[in-house]
Amino acid sequence: MNPLILRIRKLWQPTLLDELEQQTRDALRPFQRRQAPDLRVFVSVDRLPPGVPAETWAAQEEHRLGAFAARWAEDNAVDWRGRRIEVLVLDTAQGLAWVKPAHLAPAAGVAPNGSTPNGSTPNGPGPDGSTPRLLAAPVAELVFVDGVHEPLQVRQELILGRDGAAGVGHIDDPKVSRRHLALRLNRRTLTVTDLGSRGGTRVNDDLLRPSDERPLAVGDVVTLGGTRLRVTRTP
Repeated sequence: MNPLILRIRKLWQPTLLDELEQQTRDALRPFQRRQAPDLRVFVSVDRLPPGVPAETWAAQEEHRLGAFAARWAEDNAVDWRGRRIEVLVLDTAQGLAWVKPAHLAPAAGVAPNGSTPNGSTPNGPGPDGSTPRLLAAPVAELVFVDGVHEPLQVRQELILGRDGAAGVGHIDDPKVSRRHLALRLNRRTLTVTDLGSRGGTRVNDDLLRPSDERPLAVGDVVTLGGTRLRVTRTP
């Protein structure tokens, strides 16, 4: 084909961001005048900008698409309150980019037709013997029980306290120590560790001993000072 025609065609092709915005609109449109679910975005690694780490791109796109969805929902009578977008990057070069409501989306690595992007079944390898892997780091989420603040996301480690220094999630609570507790995500297991705080840390009704690491599950409530956090998502 003529190189000029190829260049013109490429200019008219939608970008990845255009595709994801259009698919976000399509995913939200059926929920006009009622509450929409969370959305899950799947993108194969070959669609990412060169040189950008998958985890960084996924985090940025979660923020960008989340803001886009909130604006579109407000303009189109869709209830998006309390909802979020999760972006998953797959280690497969198949040009995949699609958005689905989370309650309809299959497991990570599974395409809309029920197969993985490399042609495998959900429980088996593809024709080349490989299985798609998630490149974006898993994420856990906790919400403030009082509902005043934005949810907290844990990707590797998150220290909470009154310190406010770099690397410490600031909790504006006089009963909270400067470095009160650590939330860690290791091999898709979320844990909490009290860092020798004055008032201690509770998981549900149990008071943790300093330095003891306690696994957390969805629904668990972590109390530090007068602040309560509920686990709403684990990988």
